[in-house]
Amino acid sequence: MIWEDKWVPSLHDFKIASLRPYDTEATLVKHLINWEDSTWNFPLLRELFSDDEVEAIMRIPFSVHHHADSLVWHLSNNEEYVVKLGYHRYMANKRMIEAASSILKESEEFINVTTANTMNTRTTSAQMSWSPPPLNSIKINCDASFEKNRNFAGIAVVARNSYGVIVDGINAQVPASSTLAAECLALRLGSHLIERHGWQHVFLESDCKLAIEMINSLTPVYWEAKAIVSDIRKIVVSFPNVCLSYVGRLSNYVADWVAKATIKGTCPSNWMRQIPDDLFQMM
Repeated sequence: MIWEDKWVPSLHDFKIASLRPYDTEATLVKHLINWEDSTWNFPLLRELFSDDEVEAIMRIPFSVHHHADSLVWHLSNNEEYVVKLGYHRYMANKRMIEAASSILKESEEFINVTTANTMNTRTTSAQMSWSPPPLNSIKINCDASFEKNRNFAGIAVVARNSYGVIVDGINAQVPASSTLAAECLALRLGSHLIERHGWQHVFLESDCKLAIEMINSLTPVYWEAKAIVSDIRKIVVSFPNVCLSYVGRLSNYVADWVAKATIKGTCPSNWMRQIPDDLFQMM
């Protein structure tokens, strides 16, 4: 229920704070959705909720296949509650109250270590440049550029054949809740391209290792990307010769350029037919 349930992840207490208009007929979340194209009813959202609430709702991604809702524990990436995690959460809160400065220092050290490890992994994997797929196959590169202050992302998909020629592509600005969600949205766009053309031999690539691992069931799916990952799997499973793989950023540079230009609003609408000079030089 719209005003009773906790269903908006980025809001305080996950609940709608705006008062319910006495004359509204909308009582369930499904009443806020345009089911014909699986989008939020933006005019209705503006009518019922504050600007912050509308923005938060618009960031919730849809599953195009209308999967059933599920309960999640938001403090776990894979949405499942276990006693061990609950205990750690309790102890973390207790330590925060008793020694806030100490916890802050530990958190900064953890972030520094994690960032360093991630950068090392990226550097090692990014040495290889883009390479064409085998004859009679297609390689699709997907990327996203996320702007946290706007909670929007530019996503891009570039499909090339074994001669390196761009055969199709899509780019768009979309609402997103995180970099991971944006990267998954780009991969879903790539899977839609496979479905549209019926391509049988495809390499679907992204420089987001976590997204690829989640889709390939190598790591638990983060709840914020669950609906998107489910859609990708549903499409890919019907094309048995699709290979999803992680590549370094240098192997994904064309999609990266298009995604960044898209979020900046500088990407030409005809970028596939008349490739911009700076992008052409990179190819």
